[in-house]
Amino acid sequence: MVDTIKFNVGGRHFEPLFIDRDGEKFAHVLDYLRYGSIELPESIPEAMFKRELDYYGVKVNDGSVVQLKKKTLVELRDDVHCQFNVAEKNKYILDIAIACFNYYNSCSKKGGPVSFYLGNCECGKYWMNNGMDCDGKAMETLSEYLEQYFGLDVISK
Repeated sequence: MVDTIKFNVGGRHFEPLFIDRDGEKFAHVLDYLRYGSIELPESIPEAMFKRELDYYGVKVNDGSVVQLKKKTLVELRDDVHCQFNVAEKNKYILDIAIACFNYYNSCSKKGGPVSFYLGNCECGKYWMNNGMDCDGKAMETLSEYLEQYFGLDVISK
């Protein structure tokens, strides 16, 4: 028995249609039509995919079909190492945010969002005096943590 599909486009029903093509590749053809580009898995060669697009009369734009390649173990290791370093840095920043909040909490009344100068806190002084914010991203992350989790608005000089 041959499977057919029925189209319902905007409430208008069409007769069943049989397409004698590879279903896995057809799913990628649909993605290409949706997004105008695609990153093909290694299991589908680029030339074969382009033949599928040609079969359906779909024009291929230069650079719109990219063949993904498997990463080597060294590349995977490097990716994991990089992700670990980012997670470790973010944990360190969160630890500093907690210490800053505890310092603020011990020195002032509880309330709504307040301004907090990082240089007043001992851990903040350490942070700033040891060049921990070379690119500004770390300070931005720390400020986001202090505001999001503790309601503090950080002021830096």
